[in-house]
Amino acid sequence: VPAFAEGQWARTRAVVPGLVESDAFRSNVAIANAENEGGASVTLAVELRAADGLRLRTLPSVTLRPGERRQFNRPLAAGSGDAYAVVTRVAGEGRFVAYGVVNDNETGSGSLFEMTRAE
Repeated sequence: VPAFAEGQWARTRAVVPGLVESDAFRSNVAIANAENEGGASVTLAVELRAADGLRLRTLPSVTLRPGERRQFNRPLAAGSGDAYAVVTRVAGEGRFVAYGVVNDNETGSGSLFEMTRAE
């Protein structure tokens, strides 16, 4: 799990770039409530978009307690190509972090993509 300095935590929205689903690669998207124990919960929605911005699908909203994390394995449809995720807080007060991992199907090695444009 990547470490995010507190100044990088998102309050309302963040983008996870670099996702891909193809014969050669598969992606995962992870979200986490960055608050310490005793902090606020947060409910997050994850929307997957093609590289050109076209909405591919929206994943079910997830409520996370402080310190809790959820990973979506292979959320893109087979062969959907390059994509990114938009993570949006839809309820709660907690701050959050998000990231993606693109795995090479042949070697199993992964590349990490941290969230960007955190608001």
